Amino acid sequence: MRRLFAVELLINIAARSAVGILSATVFSLIVWWGTRVFLRLNPADLGLEIYFLTQATIIGGAATVVVVVSWWNTQSSRRVHWLSTALTLGATVFSAWLFNEIRGIETHYALSGGVLRVEVFSIRHMVSSLLIGAVVGGNIFAATLYLYRAARHNEV
Repeated sequence: MRRLFAVELLINIAARSAVGILSATVFSLIVWWGTRVFLRLNPADLGLEIYFLTQATIIGGAATVVVVVSWWNTQSSRRVHWLSTALTLGATVFSAWLFNEIRGIETHYALSGGVLRVEVFSIRHMVSSLLIGAVVGGNIFAATLYLYRAARHNEV
């Protein structure tokens, strides 16, 4: 019986991961594009740090909506639902921002010594970094919460 539960859990995790990753990527990109049409955010006015944090909040918030729905556990209480939603929102925004910051380090090493590259702002690079960080980080965090509830409290 325990083996059947493990196979069922594995299939459930694979399906939820696929749905969570694909739909969170598409939905986050649509929401980011939609907010870009209505909000005219200029990195020169805000500063790059605040601009990146604002973009991470937009993309991470949109990814959180889909990630929470894809990892929703119907057997948990409302308190657990709200707590996992809030924690997933924080983890998703933080992972988007962190991945963008790690990927955007400006100092690289050439063959014979250090080279400081001229800072070039690329929206494509920023959005891809934020999307990868938000979608992967949010799904990993939500999957961890789901696995905890499934293993500890037998909620599938």
